[in-house]
Parts: sequence; C-alpha cells; structure tokens
Amino acid sequence: MVSLATLVTWKGEKPLGGVVGLSGLQGLDEPEGLNLDVIRKIPLFSYHGKDDTVLKFENAETSFGFLRNNIYSGEHSKNYTYNSEAGVPHSVSPKEQGLVRDWMTARCKEIDNKNKVEKVKKEEEKKASAKPAVLE
Repeated sequence: MVSLATLVTWKGEKPLGGVVGLSGLQGLDEPEGLNLDVIRKIPLFSYHGKDDTVLKFENAETSFGFLRNNIYSGEHSKNYTYNSEAGVPHSVSPKEQGLVRDWMTARCKEIDNKNKVEKVKKEEEKKASAKPAVLE
C-alpha cells in the first residue's frame, strides 16, 4: 500500500525507476496536484492473491482497474503490469517472487541501456564542442 501511495503522490520532476505493489490497494481518487505526465512513465508491477482475506481480491481488482483505466490507459499501458494468482492468501508465492525478479531485472536493464546511450551522447557532444574553430 505504501508503494502505491508513493506512486500516485510522486512529485519528482523525473519518474522513479519503477514501483512494485504486492497484495495492496490504492484509494480510488486522484490526489490533488497529480503529475500524470511523470507518473505515467513510472513502470508499475502489481500482484494480488485471489485468496487474500486481509485485503480482499475483489477490492484489489477495483483498485488496480482504477489505476489501469485512469493512470495507465492508452499508450501508457505498457508501463502497467498486473497479475493475480489463485490459491494465494495475503502472502508472496514462489511464482510471484520469480515474476518480480524478472520484472526488476528487465527494468534495471532498460535503465542501464538508457544510461549508456545518454553517456555516449554526452561524450559525442563534448568532442564536438572541443573541436577548434576553423579560421577562414
């Protein structure tokens, strides 16, 4: 629940690398001053057990449906991952652990690749600006 609250109240100028929400819910209203342009760029992985008796699965479905339809709709749906699993109470299953690991690994690779591209671009800009001016 804390991770989802952090997601929808994020005030940073740049997006977080990602948010993982397991067996959680998000309130069905949009906080004041929501920065949707940034928030929609934050990848979200969410997972909920269908046999959760602490945070009912039906409520989670409503909550994650709200996020899917109001935050991660259209072109932003690529940043939204939601899974549920039968037979899982308010706990973490081995399947869930594996999916979280895979998702986090993929996010880290994306960030690493982006950082490499930005580094090369900065080096090229630095080289271009360091060339002496040609006098006519």
